[in-house]
This record gives sequence, structure tokens and C-alpha cells, in this order.
Amino acid sequence: MFTDANAAMRKIPDDVDITINAIAVARDDLDGDDCLKIYNIIWQNMDRENTLINHRISWALWITAAFITAQAFIAGRIIQVGMEPDTYVLQSTACFFLGFMSIAAVYGTWRVKEAVGAAITQLSYLKYFYLNTKGNGQNLFETYLYLPRPFGDPAMHKSGNNAAKAFAPALTTLWIVLTLVELAAGLLFLSKAVADKARSHSPPVINKDDIAYYQMGRRPPSVDPAAAARRMTH
Repeated sequence: MFTDANAAMRKIPDDVDITINAIAVARDDLDGDDCLKIYNIIWQNMDRENTLINHRISWALWITAAFITAQAFIAGRIIQVGMEPDTYVLQSTACFFLGFMSIAAVYGTWRVKEAVGAAITQLSYLKYFYLNTKGNGQNLFETYLYLPRPFGDPAMHKSGNNAAKAFAPALTTLWIVLTLVELAAGLLFLSKAVADKARSHSPPVINKDDIAYYQMGRRPPSVDPAAAARRMTH
């Protein structure tokens, strides 16, 4: 590798046409130090974007781990309470709370998805800039300055970006499904609570056969077990 970028540039034949980001540049307007600065800016920015992607994916994992832990605890308490009628309101409230937690997680993972997408877009731009800095169709940094490529195999690089881009949407989809399930469970428990309360406040149903007894001021056999027993013995 050349330690003196200007010396490396002087070794490039005069008939070599140089382009920076696919834009033709006159040889007199460019020296080795300029090329080295461009190269350093490219790899440093690529390194920064890769670091940001790792951090943002870590945020999504932390959000998911923390929320799932909290939801597992609350769901466990709901299961312990059971399906007793007097707990329907409590269970409904807990399910709605879980649903709102999941909505917050949906927003958090969606924001991570957007941030990762922005970082990958910037990486693609930097990669394009690097690959289109050429001398007679050959990469200027690698062919003439003998500098290493600041990213891996292009196909593997693209595959890694696609995996990073798909990670946050997968978590977002998971949280959307959990949100729908939890809100549906909350509505189910709420409907049970309302039905149970309505049932407890409804007037007793009177059998048509008992009306005559009530008119005579007597308790009908259906509500008077002793009278019913006497009728069975006659």
C-alpha cells in the first residue's frame, strides 16, 4: 500500500479519466490527499451507520424483552384470578392495559424500522459513491491507491442489509397481533362484566302458573318447597 497518496496519484497515467461519484474531475483539481480524504469520509460514515443500525436493533430487542416480561407477569396474574364473575372488570382492565402497552411497543419498533431504513439508505449512497469513484472504469481507491474496500462482498453486504431491514418490521407485526388479541380479550371480559351486572339487576321471572297463587296472597309451590311437598303427597 502506498503511504504517500500524492505519490500514488503521480503514478496514474495522464490518459486515465477520473470520476468522483460518477462525475468527471480534471486531474489538476484532484491530488492524492483529496482522494484519501474522500476515502476516509466514506469508510468513517459507513462505520457510523453500521453502528447506528446495531444500536437501533438493540433498542427494538430491549423494548420487546421488557414489554414481554411485564406482559407475562400481568397475564400470569389474570390466569391466577381465574374466570370468576366478580373479576371480569379487573380482567378487562388488565387486558386493555396490556393492549396499550403493545400499542406503545408497535410505535417503538416502527420508529426503529424507520431509523434502520434511513441508515441503510445512507449506506447504499456511500457504497454508490465509493464504487463510482473510478479511473478509466476501475475503482480509483483499489486499483490506483491500493486502498482496501471498506465493506464486505457486495452480495453479502446487500443480504445483511435486507436482514437488518426485515428485523424491526417482524417485531412490529408481532406487537400488532398481540395488540389485537389483548384488546379483543379486554372487550370479551368487559361484555361478560356488563352481562353479569345486568343479570344481577334484572327482576325475577314469574311463572304463569304462579300468578294465581300471588293473587290469593300465597306463595306458589315453585318458591315454597314445603307447599310443593304437600302437593306431591295429595
